[in-house]
Amino acid sequence: MNFFDILKIIDFFSEPVIILEKGRIKFINSAANEFFQLDSSEISEKYFATFLADFSENKLELTNFLISNLNDKHENFSFDCKLINHFDYSDKIKISIQKFDDTHSFVKIDTTKIIFEQLNSKFRTEKEKLKNELIQSQNMTSQMKEIFLNQVSHEIRTPLSAILSFASMIREDLKEHIPADLMTGFEVINRGGDRVIRTVDLMLNMSEILTNTFRFNPQELDFFSDIFYSIFDKNKNYAKEKNIKFEYTNQSQCDSILADEFMLNQIVDNIINNAIKFTDGGSVKISIFNSEAGDLIFEVVDTGVGISKEYLNRIFQAFTQEDEGVRRKYDGNGLGLSLTKKYCDLNNIGFDLKSKKNSGTKVTLKFQIFRKGNSGTNENIEKAVN
Repeated sequence: MNFFDILKIIDFFSEPVIILEKGRIKFINSAANEFFQLDSSEISEKYFATFLADFSENKLELTNFLISNLNDKHENFSFDCKLINHFDYSDKIKISIQKFDDTHSFVKIDTTKIIFEQLNSKFRTEKEKLKNELIQSQNMTSQMKEIFLNQVSHEIRTPLSAILSFASMIREDLKEHIPADLMTGFEVINRGGDRVIRTVDLMLNMSEILTNTFRFNPQELDFFSDIFYSIFDKNKNYAKEKNIKFEYTNQSQCDSILADEFMLNQIVDNIINNAIKFTDGGSVKISIFNSEAGDLIFEVVDTGVGISKEYLNRIFQAFTQEDEGVRRKYDGNGLGLSLTKKYCDLNNIGFDLKSKKNSGTKVTLKFQIFRKGNSGTNENIEKAVN
């Protein structure tokens, strides 16, 4: 194989290769042309030392280094060099020079780092592009979910409100003429309507949490008068229907707290409603008091069916109940406790649940007291908002 045959083979190499004769460039392959972005005619016969130095920040230093080593006819060498000008990469590249006779040298430029950096740069660009597209898609999905759920809510609430209102009017107008056994039908309508409304509300509220579209407005609240008593009063008939002893004690000396009023109403209502729902007969006892540390404690103890040890591990998973399927004894969609826990976390409310199968359940909430003028008040507000 003669020298020209060797050059033809070298031209197919994927990495830049240059052949030198007494330090001058005699041949460059196609990869080298592409790498330097120059035609062969613009490179041929130039001294390699001065040619390469034109792409370096330290021209004189690189020129002297190359001339010194190229004049040594027997030693092969390699070096790392950072090239500038039109090159759009930052790492140094490795250049190896091998001498195969007294006058000719073989220059090989290792472009592995360059290819890797270019691929990495392209990957980062594509990753950022996909990230932005994903964010846009998620935002659009959230908006579509919100529109859909609001529409569904409207389509359910509007006719249901009309049904419940007219059923109530009919009951009042005809209560003296309707037998007692038929009057229970109106109670069935009311309970069924309340169940549907509660289900819709829970699904909408959970959707707001999952899509991060909820409004969080912490404010100073009197726990007993602003939150608790109206919820207790609302649930008295429910407890009476189930023959449950339903009572509370309030021994709190201070119950001013910082929380979102809507979320706190949902928390307390879900806990009390669950206690009554899962108790048949027996009692639901509520205690409000201050701990030794001064925190406000809200405690609900029922004598209901309780929760098995196995199910306690997934008690806060959405859409789950201990008894699932169409034959389950208790209604509901498994969102109440999951949503309650999320609202507690958002409002920095301590939540503790202890239960044993067939021995009842105790739920405890712990609130930090809100005091005007307290040096930590602003920190509490900022923590709650964030």
